[in-house]
Amino acid sequence: MKKVCNYIVSNFGFEDVTDFMGSLVHKNAMLLSIPVAGVSSVIETIFGLQGLTVLAFVVLVLLELVTGLVASKVRKEPIVSHKFGRLV
Repeated sequence: MKKVCNYIVSNFGFEDVTDFMGSLVHKNAMLLSIPVAGVSSVIETIFGLQGLTVLAFVVLVLLELVTGLVASKVRKEPIVSHKFGRLV
């Protein structure tokens, strides 16, 4: 059976089945994709939203915070903490 599999994959330019499997599963990509998939599934389970939606929301909240801080600095107004609580 192994000989047949090696013959089949050799027709596609691979040395043997091990070389073919090595091209299917890249270790470097797995080190990144497994944690990202895990975090994404936890976010989707907890919030019921896709990970990209939650990421966009977090980016918008941070952008709102930064623009608020810059605006208060330009207007020379003190930063009031109870207004910050309404943002979050």
